[in-house]
Parts: sequence; structure tokens; C-alpha cells
Amino acid sequence: MSHAPILTRIAFIILIASAATPAHAMRDPIGYPDGMNTYAGYHILHGSVDPMGLEFVQKSWTRDDYYRQMWKPRHKQYLPKIDSAASIRAFEKIEDLFREQLDRGCVGVTCVNLGDLTLDPRRPWPDMSNCYKTLPEAQQAQSQLTCPQGECAELYSIHYWPGGTEGQSFVADPNTGKVDMSQWTGGNFKPMPGGGSGVNFDFGYYDPRTGHIWHADMYHNPDRDGDGEGDRYPFADIREMEVLESSIDKWQEGYNDFMENGVLGEVWCTACTRWRGRPRGSSNKP
Repeated sequence: MSHAPILTRIAFIILIASAATPAHAMRDPIGYPDGMNTYAGYHILHGSVDPMGLEFVQKSWTRDDYYRQMWKPRHKQYLPKIDSAASIRAFEKIEDLFREQLDRGCVGVTCVNLGDLTLDPRRPWPDMSNCYKTLPEAQQAQSQLTCPQGECAELYSIHYWPGGTEGQSFVADPNTGKVDMSQWTGGNFKPMPGGGSGVNFDFGYYDPRTGHIWHADMYHNPDRDGDGEGDRYPFADIREMEVLESSIDKWQEGYNDFMENGVLGEVWCTACTRWRGRPRGSSNKP
């Protein structure tokens, strides 16, 4: 005779959130296979309740929380197994590469989710050869993209200013919706009233598990040793990166930086993951 229904009912009663702390009073007996905190439910951990999944707009994570609680548990199979001193060194080396890529900001968030550890300044972007004007068009291309064995096609989005010579070159093919991004430099800034310029781009990884977009406000460059310089980029501003998880509607609100005559500069791209590929070098350039 199975007692599973009884145990499930008991677990449900016990796993009521504590009023004093934003977590359950005990571990979930089945754990969290996806790697989340085994004492805290997702919405409890982040201070909100959305049982039907309809009210999600945007949540923010520190860089360290995102890496530990979301990215690393989901991708731990790609990190070396620790069973010797040599494997510990290999694990630390690969983990450092992932962190360094992540610290690049929105581009880094997209790249680490695509398994792209390339930090070569000559190739700082994910594969942009299959970009489309709309998400459905990119999803159609994703279903037809042939990737190397062991890899799969995933999606990401780019926001950019559609003005200027560069921005105006990103025109969708009227038949396929494909956008030629070959003129992309990442340096197309919108001039702002009163001088200065806007943000030049925003990359966002499309999470197939949730349909949400993962992106970031800027790069990660804290001063943890207190020497007055950023730990990652000594000559850049000292700052803590914020990782954002947004609904597609929130993502598509865009910013004035990416608008021109009421039009949002946006493309959706599909690219093969690179988990089996080797990193091709490292750089400390922001």
C-alpha cells in the first residue's frame, strides 16, 4: 500500500511559509531538482505571490545571487566534476571564465546562457547571423536551425537605437523578416537633448523554461578589496551589476534610448549553444 498521498498532504501542511522569515519552516522533502533554495519557494524568496503566473513583470537579482541560485544550478552539468585536486583547479578555472563573461553585463548574461565563454575582444558578441524582426519569426528559424551534435538552438533579443546610419541599416527582409546585422558595431548611441548620449544596446536571453527575458543594467565592477579601483575593470566606474528577469511585455517597453519616431529598435535572434566548444582566450577589457 502506498503512503505517498498521505506524505504529500503532510508536507503541504508543514511547508507553510514562516511569518518571521521569507522561507518555508522546513526543507521540501522532494528538494528542488532545478537547484533553487530548498527552504524557500520562488515567490516567497522574492517577496511576491503569483500562483497563476499572470502577474509577473520584473524581478532583480544581484550578480552573485543570480549566479549561485539560478545560472549555476541549471548549468552545473557543464562544469567539471570535482574528484581530485586537478579537477578542483579545472572547476575553478572554468567557473572564473563564466564569471568573467557574466560580468560584462547584458551581453555576458546572454553569452553564459548560450555556453559562450569567448572573451576575445575581436568577437565580443554572440552569433548574430540569424536575427529577425519578431519573436515568432525567430522561433520559426530556431526550429529549422541545425546545430552541432550535443548543442541546441536558443533565443535572445537585442535592443538598439534604430536611428543613425548603423541603426537604419537593420532592415527586415519583407519575405522572411530576417534582419542583416552585419553592420553591427555596438557603438551606435542616440544623441540626447542637452548633450550626452543614451545607452547603446541591451541584450536579453530568452528563458525557454519561463518565457522571461534575462538581462542586466550594466557591467559588474565592484571594489571588494577597497583599493579604490574596480576589481574587474580598474579604469572603469566602480559598480555592482543588477541582473533583471523581465516579462516579454516589460522587455518590449524599451527605453527612450532605443526609440526613434515611436519605433523600438528590437530584433530576436537564434543561435546554437556552445557548451561543447572550448573557450578561446580571456581579456580584462570592459
